[in-house]
This record gives sequence, C-alpha cells and structure tokens, in this order.
Amino acid sequence: MGPQMVKEKNSSELIIMHDENTWPLDVVEYLDKVGQVFLDWERNSRPGENITKKVQRYEESHLGLKDVLIKYSVHGYHCTRLTEKEINIILKSGMKLPNLHTLTLRIGDLDRDSLLPSTIADRLRSENQADDKNRSHMLWFCLYPPRLGGQWGIQRFFRSWGGEALYNSHENDKLTGPVLKTIGEPCIIEAKIPIKGLRGGFLYDKIARIYLKNRGFQTAETTEHDDYSILDIGADDVIRIIKHPEDDFINLTECNKWNPPL
Repeated sequence: MGPQMVKEKNSSELIIMHDENTWPLDVVEYLDKVGQVFLDWERNSRPGENITKKVQRYEESHLGLKDVLIKYSVHGYHCTRLTEKEINIILKSGMKLPNLHTLTLRIGDLDRDSLLPSTIADRLRSENQADDKNRSHMLWFCLYPPRLGGQWGIQRFFRSWGGEALYNSHENDKLTGPVLKTIGEPCIIEAKIPIKGLRGGFLYDKIARIYLKNRGFQTAETTEHDDYSILDIGADDVIRIIKHPEDDFINLTECNKWNPPL
C-alpha cells in the first residue's frame, strides 16, 4: 500500500485526527492492511470490478476500522459561550447532553443569579429549539482547530449565550437578542471524545483519507470533520476550557482577524 511510515505505539490512546503520530499502532497496522480498499473506493480505480463485490469489500474494511477505533478517544473542540459558574461546573462534572431540561436549568441559574430579567428568562424557556430532533442530546465538536471553520462558521457560537437552541430563535429579536450577547464569555472546551459515543458519520472514512493523503495519494473529499456525541463527556475527558481573549483562544479561532473582531 505504498510508502510506510515508521510509528511508535501511542500510549495516550487519544487520537488527534490530523497528526498520525498520535494514532495507536493497531489503527495504522489495520490501515496498512486495507488501505488499498479505501483508495479504490475513493478513486473508483477498479471500474470493471463487480459493484456488489466492491461494496462488500469497502463495507467490511469500514466496519473493521470501526472495530479498531471504537476503544479510543478523539481530540476535539466545542465552541460556546459560558458564565464563570458554568465553566466551574463543566470542569467539576463534565459536559451534559443538551436538551430542553438542561437548558431550562441553565436559564434558571441565570435568573436566580440575577444575570437576566425574569421576563426574559420566561421567554427563553418558552421560545427555543432545545428539543428539536436534530439538536437534542447531541454534543457537537469540531475535530480540527476551529479557525478552519472560518468566521462565518463559528462566530455565532461565541457571540450569543445558549448555542443554536437559543440564538436561532432570539439573535434577531430586539429585546432578547442583545441580552444573550451580554451573558458569559466566549469559550472553547477542549476535550477527549470517546469514539464509541460519536454518531455524526464519516469519521472512519475521514481517518482513512488522512492515512491516504499522508502517503501521497489524492482524494476528492475534505478531511476536516465535525461530529456529535450521544454520551456525556466526563470531567476527566475535559482537557481545559480556553477563554477569550487568551492567546490560545486567539490562535485557535483567529478571531482577531474577523470583521468585526470578536
């Protein structure tokens, strides 16, 4: 399967997707064995092959890669806006899956701490998308430096408290929108995300593409990947919370180059 890369065993079991030096040895060894299958799939380089056989070879290799990866965690970033109290809770207790119940509790904390008027709190509790099926019980992460998402891909997470569940309903509201922009401060949660909890799809294909590109092969699809976990992220898996305007926050987002800057 082309040039080989000498690799020592990664003892941390934390995979940084675009740094193959962090990949566990069994992951690389498996891809050394089946890499040609993924390359053929990417390039359609065996057009005369029976399509049923080709799909079967790919699906078997894909499932095999999943079996190897499932016991590891992947490095990622969650872009958000948090109060100091929320930061301390996450560092102590980890990240909980978002839904209407957890959002209602967070709004209640703000109300009790006098961080927003009760009339606004009532509206936020009743006007939100926290239980939408494409949002509830999903913790989203980008598995690459957030700056690669660009200003328009990430800035809304930082400018309004509560995430999409609230800003989709309120950021253009003349009363509630400005209030959400005053709560908390922009934060990046850096975390270890257990792969067994990820459900966004295509993670295994993206890792295979990175493997191929590292060996000089060209693939048509991007290797940047966003994914969501259906499992809580424990406190031990929260690496750190980076606050604006810390240097690492600026470096990870390049928000100083935005128009307007964050």
